[in-house]
Amino acid sequence: MGVGLMKMIKQLLALCCAAMATGAHAAGAGQSVPGDCELHVWPGDKLKAVYNGVFHGGTVDGALKSRSGYPPLPQDPLNSARQAALLEAARPQALLGRPDDRLIVHADPLESRVIRTTPGRLSNSNAACYGELVVDDIVFRQDAVSGTVLLTLFRYRRFGPAPAPEYRFANWGKATIKLLPLKPGGNLAAAIAELEAAYLEDLKRFAEVIGKQARPK
Repeated sequence: MGVGLMKMIKQLLALCCAAMATGAHAAGAGQSVPGDCELHVWPGDKLKAVYNGVFHGGTVDGALKSRSGYPPLPQDPLNSARQAALLEAARPQALLGRPDDRLIVHADPLESRVIRTTPGRLSNSNAACYGELVVDDIVFRQDAVSGTVLLTLFRYRRFGPAPAPEYRFANWGKATIKLLPLKPGGNLAAAIAELEAAYLEDLKRFAEVIGKQARPK
């Protein structure tokens, strides 16, 4: 084999190795290694209820407290423990476009004041790649005109090395409810299942809104 041909082959090999190294570096810069990012999730506190009838309404939790004139609701139909289980099963990290994030679901809800006023992280994690998804409020709203819906307020933040979040977004989800309050002969188990499905639908819609924005890294 001639000296000129050998020199050409060495040059081609060097160029290929350089291209592979550059491609690997670019891929590493654009995405995180699976497992080195965390998504911390907190469930909400007790479900609130608001009823707006034709002649009366407006009392918060009137339906949950069996107030006269308010269609009754089951006591604590979507507690924090059940929310935490639903959130874990839903894999919110995948819904938010980050399927490789390590999911950490906290058992206890946070006070709304703490959620709204804490400038930094809500957990003691020091992970360099870190996000938070918090359920701030859940409202079962009955309206004589517009119908019944489950409203869920989600807050999402992503952090980098700085103490303050690089990205934040909050929005209400709204899903229709048809089986609650229970009618005579109604199926309570089916009604609770619908309520839980509405909760997850609110989460899905929240994530979809984020997906339509510039995706946070």
